[in-house]
Amino acid sequence: RSKNATVLRRFLSMPFNYCIKQLGYAEDNTNGLILYGKAKTGKTAISKIGYWFYLEEPYNYNASTDTLSSMVRRLGSTTFPSLFDDSYGLLNNNSVQNTIKKGMYEKYSRTVSDRDSTDVLEYQALSTPVFTYNENVPIVDEGLERRVDKIRYDKNNVINREDSITFKMKSNPLTK
Repeated sequence: RSKNATVLRRFLSMPFNYCIKQLGYAEDNTNGLILYGKAKTGKTAISKIGYWFYLEEPYNYNASTDTLSSMVRRLGSTTFPSLFDDSYGLLNNNSVQNTIKKGMYEKYSRTVSDRDSTDVLEYQALSTPVFTYNENVPIVDEGLERRVDKIRYDKNNVINREDSITFKMKSNPLTK
């Protein structure tokens, strides 16, 4: 099976992952995705196509704005996949890795105690995260390694500039 077909198949099922978690069948059925490798290989483009199945425009978080709190807010705002583009710095953070690990199989990705009261804030883990970046982030936590599927894009997948421009102009059903 090709890499792109695998990614698209996963995008089709991701909006239903929260239901799977509620039914208690999350183990190995709701993993996130990490698409990594060479630049200009179509990692982000194939992710955008996955959104277009649902006539959704992907809300890209990128490296310049990613924080743990913005990631948690995004994961709790929709059941559609959450794309974190160029997310090497974000994914290389232990707190982020722990949050993802918890949110993959549980209904909540983060629980925070309020300093000024006895309230506990729980952030739902509705969405499945999809990360793209140009390097291989070493994941040292075996629990997280089991909860994400890593797909490598190499130099054989590089898309030439003309094809990339054509794709951007003609493929988005939301701009037609």
